[in-house]
Amino acid sequence: FFALWVTMVTPPDEHGLEMTHGRVIRNVGTMILAMAFFSCCFLSCYLRLMPRLSRTYAMMIRPTQADFASRVHSTIHAIVVPVGLLWSIHRCELWGQPLVNTCSSAEVFYSISVGYFLVDLVIITFFKIEFWPVFVAHHIFALLPYAINNFVPTASHCHYLLSLMLCVEISTIFLNIQWWLEQTEQTHTNFYGAIFYTTYVSWFIVRVVNPIYVVILMIDEVFPHYWLDRRVLISYVSAFVVAAFCWYCFLFVFTPDVCQRCKRKKHPRNIASTGDIESALDRRLLTDPDLLDKSGTPRAARTRSRSGNLIHV
Repeated sequence: FFALWVTMVTPPDEHGLEMTHGRVIRNVGTMILAMAFFSCCFLSCYLRLMPRLSRTYAMMIRPTQADFASRVHSTIHAIVVPVGLLWSIHRCELWGQPLVNTCSSAEVFYSISVGYFLVDLVIITFFKIEFWPVFVAHHIFALLPYAINNFVPTASHCHYLLSLMLCVEISTIFLNIQWWLEQTEQTHTNFYGAIFYTTYVSWFIVRVVNPIYVVILMIDEVFPHYWLDRRVLISYVSAFVVAAFCWYCFLFVFTPDVCQRCKRKKHPRNIASTGDIESALDRRLLTDPDLLDKSGTPRAARTRSRSGNLIHV
């Protein structure tokens, strides 16, 4: 609501954005408020909300619990910022204008993203979430262009392209839902199947096609205009790094998963993973009378109580 209020009272500028006192207060203030909000959101989810809502949360290790809770504010960021930036692009008439640097309302959402990336960096580093060095590098490269644009004097640049690159966060919404379903063992549901393919399609649109469009405009129009100007040099590097990361994940992470899932559907009798085997055997233990003792307890469960390892018959 604060971001919406600021964007409503700040008219689009006709010239480049100078580092005025009002701009500094607006950008820094928005970043601080965003950091406070995302921090409170994470702590409340990590300490209070998730233990009450999820039955599997208490059995997770601390890094996974932190990852589980951090995806709440990640989803909020992925909803608020792209919607706000698409509205700002329309309001400031940025469509197809890669050199325009005058959209004050877009800078409000850049500050929100900078605050989000800083908070998430602390969480990732402190809890050592899985693949944390990769995500630390990703977050640093992702936030630098927006921090330079908002906090370096006379360094505002290419608001159209900066806004489009943040719209890649749209796919994070579906990715987080998919991850939650996997952690709570709901991969057998139809809802999971729908989210699984929605994640793949949304990733292709906003994290493959969209960055290609941004990189093409950057090479064709931005690079000849700015050349190696300090205001955009970091943006060049960040755009290529983030785009390469998105393309790599699509080709070598998501696409193989989709292919494997399609093969599994084509040959449903082939159980593909250890988890599927264990689930199938657990169901047999509960339904096959030959595997139950007189009290109705699965014999495999009695074996586990003695040896510590569950042995399926």
